[in-house]
Parts: sequence; C-alpha cells; structure tokens
Amino acid sequence: MSCGEPAGIGPEIACKAWNALKDDLTFVWVGDPRHLPDTATCHVISEIGQAHDVMPRAMPVLEHRFKSDTTPGAPDLENAQGVIDVIAKSVTLVQQQQA
Repeated sequence: MSCGEPAGIGPEIACKAWNALKDDLTFVWVGDPRHLPDTATCHVISEIGQAHDVMPRAMPVLEHRFKSDTTPGAPDLENAQGVIDVIAKSVTLVQQQQA
C-alpha cells in the first residue's frame, strides 16, 4: 500500500486497514512513518519478506523518508517527489513479484 499524499487521509486509512485486516491479510505500507498518526502501531522493516512476521503486532512499513513533516489537510510541495517515488517503489515491488 503506497502512502499517497501524506497530508491526506491515506495514513489514517492505512492504520484502519491494519486494524481490520491484521489477522487475515499481510500488507506493507510504503511511506514515511513520521506521517502516520501518533497512535499508529507500526514497525519499520528493511525488506518486504519481514512483513508476515510483523503484521499481527504492528503495521509493516517500508520506510521512504520524505523531505518534510506534514500537517493534515495541508499538502507540501516539497513532498510531491516523495509521493511519486513511493508509487514507483510500490509498482516495482509488484513488477518484481515481491508484492
């Protein structure tokens, strides 16, 4: 799951998806953990293969650092390239059949 616009609703939706699916489905959130809500239960992983072991206790995050923090509802142009990069990273993982 790519993070989308970090100042949008994507980070909250990812957390809700993890809460709802953690016992039934493994996924990875690709983004900057700084953009997740303070209440998020997440764990940064270094490779996608670690996601299955992490999923029951925390949302697996493949970290991609963005240029800046965010304020919900206030997109920052400095993060635009990061959004594009995360989408490309997610597509590459699918193309390589890792996701």
